[in-house]
Amino acid sequence: MSNNVSNYKNMIANIYKTNLKYYAFAHYPRDAEELLGQTVEYFLDSYDVFGKSNYQQLEANMIMKIKNLRIDLVRTLNSKSLIAEIIDPGDLKQIGKNIEKGAKLSTNEINELNAQLEDKNLKKIIYRGVSQNISGSDDFGQSEIDKSKQLIDEDPLKSIKLKQAYDMVDQLGKKCSDLIRAQVTKELKYKQIAKEFNMKMGTVMTNLSRCWKKLEELNNAK
Repeated sequence: MSNNVSNYKNMIANIYKTNLKYYAFAHYPRDAEELLGQTVEYFLDSYDVFGKSNYQQLEANMIMKIKNLRIDLVRTLNSKSLIAEIIDPGDLKQIGKNIEKGAKLSTNEINELNAQLEDKNLKKIIYRGVSQNISGSDDFGQSEIDKSKQLIDEDPLKSIKLKQAYDMVDQLGKKCSDLIRAQVTKELKYKQIAKEFNMKMGTVMTNLSRCWKKLEELNNAK
């Protein structure tokens, strides 16, 4: 190993210890460990690209990498989330939609609305994927149901009242019920669900996709 490569790896280690981990935990505490691991791994494998950088340049690039990874993570979560919360409604009122910040819609509905806004060169909706606490088996779950925001009629799953949703989940069998409750009620990520059920993360994602499909089919059959 050359001195240059050694110096490069030492800079990465020092940046991680002094600023990078504090930046990640300060801005993205829930995802910090995952983002840090991916960032460090990326730069350790990218000496050919960043090997000539000085300390300040490398530090700036590593922080930018964390920001970009976080953006990608949010986009991925949003794309997989059934329900999303409106952070900024954009120019919805200009197309006759009185939907306020904090409302919860399906991502399908948001995508349709954003397409209408884009066609008119209006400001699009900003949103984040969320999980719904839909448990009807205890007082806390019922209070969450009562506080829940609007569901939109067009999407097949949106018409399921939140109280009824878990009744349907229980009809899917123990495996689907346990996985959906872990994702929705406990708000666990795929990696956490995989650890809890001793499954591979890819298997968790596949099974959850099938379970949500079964739930949709069950609702349509009503």
